[in-house]
Amino acid sequence: MTVTLQAPSRLYEVEQLPDGRELHVYLDGSIVVSGRAEIRPHPVNGVTWITRVPPQRRARREPAALRVPAQINRSTRTTTLRPTRGANARAHELLLSLLNPFQRAEYLHHGGFWVEVARGSVRLGNLYNLEFRPKEAPHKRQFLCVVPVNYQFLPLADIWVNLLLVLHHDPEKFFRVAVRRSGF
Repeated sequence: MTVTLQAPSRLYEVEQLPDGRELHVYLDGSIVVSGRAEIRPHPVNGVTWITRVPPQRRARREPAALRVPAQINRSTRTTTLRPTRGANARAHELLLSLLNPFQRAEYLHHGGFWVEVARGSVRLGNLYNLEFRPKEAPHKRQFLCVVPVNYQFLPLADIWVNLLLVLHHDPEKFFRVAVRRSGF
């Protein structure tokens, strides 16, 4: 049965399909199928309809070189990307190349190093808790928190490289953005 209806904006045809759905054909050539298919028994007794069940699709793994490990934050259920071992190794190598021999030895032995600037000394190596000793009062310790934008996606050594370069080339900017805490 084919019915032609006048819609406010278009003229289209509606055709009843054998399974109970409707086929809508618009003048611009688009076709829409609407409704629910009714499951009908097979016309031959004892025989069922042969349907093709789609095989279970397995997710294809990316090659190891392209895969970036993800870390799931359980509280917010968000996924963040973590740096790979190769990125960590390259960042560590870059940091060691920028340090002087004394800083390098201190970093390898203690995991942190001191950087001298005009205002005093800053110890890099403890994220969110950078120790600062001002030149005018070296006995008074201050603790600073400075992290680069999108730091959670960077290897830790890249964060130290970033802060080291800012301290060497624009220390005033470093101290402008630093969050100060009182000494312990």
